[in-house]
Amino acid sequence: MLFNYLKYITFANVIIIRIINDDKCDVALLTILKFNIMIRSAFLSIAMFFSIPISAFNPESEKLIKEAMIKGKVSDISSILSDNVNMIILGKNSKEVKKKAIDCISPFFAENPKNEFNVLHKGVKGDTSFLIASFSFEGKKYRIHFLSKQQNNKDIINQIRIENNNE
Repeated sequence: MLFNYLKYITFANVIIIRIINDDKCDVALLTILKFNIMIRSAFLSIAMFFSIPISAFNPESEKLIKEAMIKGKVSDISSILSDNVNMIILGKNSKEVKKKAIDCISPFFAENPKNEFNVLHKGVKGDTSFLIASFSFEGKKYRIHFLSKQQNNKDIINQIRIENNNE
C-alpha cells in the first residue's frame, strides 16, 4: 500500500511540474503547486525513512544461531531465548519456558545431525525481526524460522518454528 501511495505522489509531482512549466499559469496557482510539491516530497522522504528496516537480527545473534544449529547444540542460544518461547516443531505447537524449550528442540537436532544450514532470508516486520534458514540432513529438508524482538539492544527469540520443506 505504501508503495502505491509513493507511486501516486511521484506521478502527481510530474503532473504539477508540467503545469508549472506552462506559461499560462498564474502566480497564485504556481505558489500553491510549488507548496504542494514541497509537502509531497517531505511526505515521500519521511515515508521512505520509516519504511527502511531499523534492525534485523544483529550479526552476533545470527552467528550464534548458525553455529548452534551447525553443532546441534541448541543450548548455545539460551542467552538469546525469551523466558517463554512459542515452539512449533513439525506441526506440534507449545509454549515453553526457556529450559523446556531447549529440551523440546534438542531431540530434533540429535535425530537430524547437521548436514547443511543456510540463512535464506532475514528482515523486520513491524517490531519483530525474523530469520529463516534451511536445514538438511540425508535428503530431508527443513525450514527453520526464528522470530525475535529487541530488548536492551539484544535479539530475544520468542518463537522457533521447524517445518518440512518439500520443494
